[in-house]
Amino acid sequence: MRWQIRLMWMSCCLLAGSAAAGTLPEYARDLAARLTAHYGTLAQSPISSGILYDLALPISHIERFDGSDTAAVASRGDWLQIAHELHRASLGELALPSQTEFRALSRHYAKLRVYPVVIQDYRLHRARPGLASEDIWVTENGEIVSVREDALIEQEVTAAAALNEWTYRGARVSFQFNMNAFYFSNDPLTVTRIEADFNDGLGMRAVNPSGATDVRYHEAGRKTIHLRIQKSDGVWRHARFGFDVRSLDAPDPTITWTMAASLPYQGVYAAGDAYLYLSDQHTALTNPVVVAEGIDLDNSMNWDELYDLLNQENLIETMREMGYDAVVLNFAESTLPIQANAMLLAALLDSVRNVVGSERTWPLIGASMGGLVTRYALSYMETNALPHSVSTLLTFDSPHRGANIPLGIQYWVDFFADQSADAAFLRDALNSAAARQMLVSHFTSPASGTAQPDPLFTAFQSELAQLGGYPAQPRLVAVANGSGALQGAGFSPGAQLIRYEYRSFLLDITGNVWALHNTQSQRIFQGEINLIWPLPDEYLNVTVSPTWSWDNAPGGARPTMLEMDSVEAPNGDIIALYSSHCFIPTISSLDLAVSDPFFDIAGAPDLYALTPFDTLYFPAVNQDHITVTPEGYGWFVQEVCGGLRAPTVVVTWDSQAVNLVWDSILGARSYR
Repeated sequence: MRWQIRLMWMSCCLLAGSAAAGTLPEYARDLAARLTAHYGTLAQSPISSGILYDLALPISHIERFDGSDTAAVASRGDWLQIAHELHRASLGELALPSQTEFRALSRHYAKLRVYPVVIQDYRLHRARPGLASEDIWVTENGEIVSVREDALIEQEVTAAAALNEWTYRGARVSFQFNMNAFYFSNDPLTVTRIEADFNDGLGMRAVNPSGATDVRYHEAGRKTIHLRIQKSDGVWRHARFGFDVRSLDAPDPTITWTMAASLPYQGVYAAGDAYLYLSDQHTALTNPVVVAEGIDLDNSMNWDELYDLLNQENLIETMREMGYDAVVLNFAESTLPIQANAMLLAALLDSVRNVVGSERTWPLIGASMGGLVTRYALSYMETNALPHSVSTLLTFDSPHRGANIPLGIQYWVDFFADQSADAAFLRDALNSAAARQMLVSHFTSPASGTAQPDPLFTAFQSELAQLGGYPAQPRLVAVANGSGALQGAGFSPGAQLIRYEYRSFLLDITGNVWALHNTQSQRIFQGEINLIWPLPDEYLNVTVSPTWSWDNAPGGARPTMLEMDSVEAPNGDIIALYSSHCFIPTISSLDLAVSDPFFDIAGAPDLYALTPFDTLYFPAVNQDHITVTPEGYGWFVQEVCGGLRAPTVVVTWDSQAVNLVWDSILGARSYR
């Protein structure tokens, strides 16, 4: 039966476009072979579960998910990390999804607005607390041949999670249980009954183990769902997981177009969805505003998430009240080469034009990476005499000259990827084509002593230049989230950003990160994983030559360090010495022909001599990337809708802030 479940799982993953799990690591194959040679089979050895948990760095605090009535509440991230650790600790193949498979299925079901519940229920073995390596292994000539008697103990892990852990439609949520496809176990006992309390006020009740259970929530907020799983031995196992009801009833798009690019890029035809959300004044697409999304690393954003992002300060609803129809392009795979998704946008513009007529023009907005997608698409169309009907191109905090993730953090992610599910995902995302095309510095393997972009960055910039750099027909507007008044990120060049150090008799871990320095060589990463187990110790130290100090520059901010600090490390504490870094330098979002990220933008005597844009907007202080503030709201309404309209959200300001916002909207801090 177990191989049948695995076959079904792999079939589902292939349908979802996922890759299968990798081969067993060499250390696991070697240890399994030695134990099998001594005991006859692995099942007859003291590691009969096939899982030696001490081979993994215990990031998940797996002991919290022991199946007891007091078991901890798991997040989807916890579930992924447990699966990651079990794969690393397994001495044989597991009928358990890899992270790639899991995320692919998550994207598949998110589009269907179905919420499968996935369950892990595994036996595992680990060393008794306090034992040294020589107390565990019997060795001959320095090689392990067997396990000492009573050196190991057996434990159980029972963990559950929703395949997608949030909804914008909490008034009716369909949780899906399928014990053939979404239950993973090495326990010979079978499941006889499942009960659940969905935190909806109805208490514990039986659920269909092979079907849907509809749940209705009456208020938004974080919910804790409690499962009870009974096996053939009559014992109940417990699992709890979190589920976020972000809204009870988000509006639906009026219609959804399934899109495919008409032209390939390097043989790839990009695909996606275009969500049409019409003004109440229209019954058909009439007065469009087209929006291209930015990079979505795990492609988890669909209409509900994009609506929530676009409706900051009630922006999209205000535009609808003014008679505009929103057309929002959602890439099926946003990490493809930017050029491929630009071909998808070109197909969408052609479709919009066919509906509303060639005589009408409209604004086009590109958010973050979407600004590069829109630039490339329009430039390509004009170069090839393809009409696009775009009157205004507005890019919102887009990395025209590159984006920045601190290079030291990139090496941190790469170093810990074998041990951490989140780090592995981020490492793969950093290696995607789109990320490599945008980052001003990119990690290498082996590490380089120079902070420099990936070759794909230079190639993309060169290809854009060959198309003219920017389209000539539309009016060009750039909106930045980064300061134009020299406000940095709050730390000095070369400052330490992350401190993570742990020392014990059994385990040493180091993961320290420093910012880039502009005047001297700087160590940016120091990493160490030293386990007592028969695994090679890992070390990495990276020092780079002086370079531009992108990490602390003015720009649209990202709280990467704060996110790292919020992770509950299993040993020691990951400490963020500063919360945010520059993500989109202001000189990049405004595409200024300068090299110094600390260039005095507000003080420039002739700013327009440095940029291809017709109009620039920037705040005095740094804002989070892709944040629409009341100030930014005014800029958007002015540029997209052709006039001013006060925000519908009531905000309390002091008099100085009021003057700053409205001076900005009226042009005192915009350049024309």
